[in-house]
Amino acid sequence: MKKKILFIDSQTKNLCALSTLLNELETRDFEFIIFSPCAKFYNEERNQEWHNKKLPQLFNLNITWQLIFFIILSPIFILASFFLLLYIKFSKKINTIICSHYLEKICFTKISRLLKINLIWLEFPDTVNEKRNKTLTWLLKNHSRFTRVICFTNNSKDLLAKQGYKLENISVIAPGIKQKNLQRQENIFEQIAQNDKSLKKRKFFTIGIVTELNNEKIGDKLEKLFQAVKKSLVVVPHIQLIIVGEGGERKNLGWLTKRMEIDNLIWFVGGPNLPEAGSQKHLKKWLDSFDLLISVCDNIDLNDLHVMLHAMATELPIIAPEYIGFETIIENKKNGSLINTDNSDNIAQEIIDLQQSKTRRQEYGKSANEAVQNYFTISRIADQLELILR
Repeated sequence: MKKKILFIDSQTKNLCALSTLLNELETRDFEFIIFSPCAKFYNEERNQEWHNKKLPQLFNLNITWQLIFFIILSPIFILASFFLLLYIKFSKKINTIICSHYLEKICFTKISRLLKINLIWLEFPDTVNEKRNKTLTWLLKNHSRFTRVICFTNNSKDLLAKQGYKLENISVIAPGIKQKNLQRQENIFEQIAQNDKSLKKRKFFTIGIVTELNNEKIGDKLEKLFQAVKKSLVVVPHIQLIIVGEGGERKNLGWLTKRMEIDNLIWFVGGPNLPEAGSQKHLKKWLDSFDLLISVCDNIDLNDLHVMLHAMATELPIIAPEYIGFETIIENKKNGSLINTDNSDNIAQEIIDLQQSKTRRQEYGKSANEAVQNYFTISRIADQLELILR
């Protein structure tokens, strides 16, 4: 008989990145019912919609006035939560709930304990790293004593411990991938390379980055990368940068490359049909176009980790920021380079060092692939989560 689990996700964007893991668990006699703001959430492997209910977005408890309003109305929410969980337990035969956002964590934790329903919190890297007001931090710390907490990086575990979570309640389950999900896809860069004979005769050193271009922070980070690429030209005259992504900052970044006079080195690829960075059905073709993958984000999410794992599986050398969570999957100077990406000189020097040493790139790639095969497969990660869910 399948074990039914309710997955409640009121606001986070990480749910799609978990789809492969949920697919794997469904092959092991688990059944998931999804409550999410997303109108649709699909089991991508089977091309079928999961049992899914649209969940309205109510409050952002990290905004002070909304938190105050929530506290005032909390008796109503707690009472509603009690009857909801009571209904779920007896009519839907669900005795395990997974939740990921502040609202459901605060509303459901003590009620689920009263009703003897197993409750598990998911803590994603980007939400753990974000700044929280003191009242919200205190509420979460207080409620975390009564539940099992799952996070995805060792960095997240350390930050949660600093916030007052009990270490014995925290489990780290590193992300994992299913390599056969990597499919090939023609992309803009590939078409240009095929159509222009002059490009075929030139041997580019191609740096790739896969990211969402949706905020000013990523614009600032990419400016540092552009500076590094320009500095690298002295040693690597055939360098180019391919940016796979879409978002509101794309136009501004395009103007920036023109002002820096490097627009002939930078390619922006993507568009309406480009999948989200962490759920790319066709990521392999992009990765095959690169000689090196770089991340310059300052707050990683599950999508970023998955992109890195896919790159590691294809034996692509990686440069990524240090001390933000990539340490869970990347061992510095063994299967990738973790550096301070706020300094363009650091990035340029690492690009030059890797370009100059094919042996080092190959060693990184081989070690990265072995790490994925040994530690970051979806089957291995599902084994760990299954032990908790049983």
